[in-house]
Amino acid sequence: MGKYDTSEDIWSNSKNSGSSRGKSAPAHSRGPVKKKKKHNTTRIVVNVILSVILVLSLTTGVIGYALNARFFVDNTQGDEPVDGSEADPILISGSDHPDVSYFLVVGTDEEKTLTDIMMVVCFDHGNNTASILQIPRDTFISSKIPSGKVNAVYGSAKKGESQINKLISVINDYFGLPIDHYLNISIDAFRVIVNAMGGIDVYVPKTITAWDQDKTFYTFEKGMNHFSGAEAEAFVRHRKSYAKGDIGRVEAQRNFYAAFAKKLISMSSGDLANVASASYQYIKTDMSIGLMLGYAKAAQKLSLDNIMIEAVPGDSGYARPSGMSQELSYFSVHKSDYVDLINEHFMPYGDGITGDDLLITELFKNNHSNIANNGGTFAEILGEDTASGSSE
Repeated sequence: MGKYDTSEDIWSNSKNSGSSRGKSAPAHSRGPVKKKKKHNTTRIVVNVILSVILVLSLTTGVIGYALNARFFVDNTQGDEPVDGSEADPILISGSDHPDVSYFLVVGTDEEKTLTDIMMVVCFDHGNNTASILQIPRDTFISSKIPSGKVNAVYGSAKKGESQINKLISVINDYFGLPIDHYLNISIDAFRVIVNAMGGIDVYVPKTITAWDQDKTFYTFEKGMNHFSGAEAEAFVRHRKSYAKGDIGRVEAQRNFYAAFAKKLISMSSGDLANVASASYQYIKTDMSIGLMLGYAKAAQKLSLDNIMIEAVPGDSGYARPSGMSQELSYFSVHKSDYVDLINEHFMPYGDGITGDDLLITELFKNNHSNIANNGGTFAEILGEDTASGSSE
């Protein structure tokens, strides 16, 4: 079922009971991958807070509201995945430490072939902290992938092959991160969620003109803007106006995620239930209701002060990697900086990773001019001192 045993209300390691080992090495370096037991997925029609709840459920503690609400009509200890359509079980082993869980959060485009938003959430329930890693969509992976970019991995799955498991394999092998669970949100869900929340106030770093999937254009002035669902979609997908391209988009997205978390925390249980009801049909996850409830209890201890968000360090530029037919704009990971970042914020237990663990190719090795700005906690990004309740 997972690491969290809701019947006993304790964290348990379902893969290595009693073990205190560090996290799993990437799949390519630890031998044959283990297969998880396949669940019989069914459509469970309940009002579950799934929306971006994992985008920020484990990162804001907001899902904790669900524990005192009546969203979970039946099957609160159920073992079936909860989703608006059939969800695939994860076939690759995740973390082997009982005090940490990793979640892959993806936002798919209208064609369900590109993952325009990709994040890995490291939830350290042993220390009550969470770290979010933003993965730029233009990150170069391999010439075996159409366009070579990480956002095309999902749609490159062959007939009969699980799209989400193919992406999880790449995250594991190329980025050295285990994945325990996933949340897949369509771009339609993104709009619905923001609209159901009554819109979100977001800081825009510079005046930009962006457009949504319907090719409707919006001009956002520098400063605070109130976004509807369509406007929020246009903002988080936009990169043309940023000198640093994909890096600029990643940095701007942080402002949205922090504002999103702040708005969720301020909402009542009834409002959260409305968000869940509106967005349920657009969500896919491998998690059961009972498992989510378990994580919810632990997530209640999180706040804007102990949620860190960072981006994969690297550069953007044009290149024609070996095996590719044309020159394209790519984001290239700086391996040494990436290893340092992961070991500091995403590997709370065990020995961490080394550059040798990663299959990622470094296209631009000597240029650090476009490296993504350092992240921070959501409180820091919002310019708030949540401990004292004041704002800058």
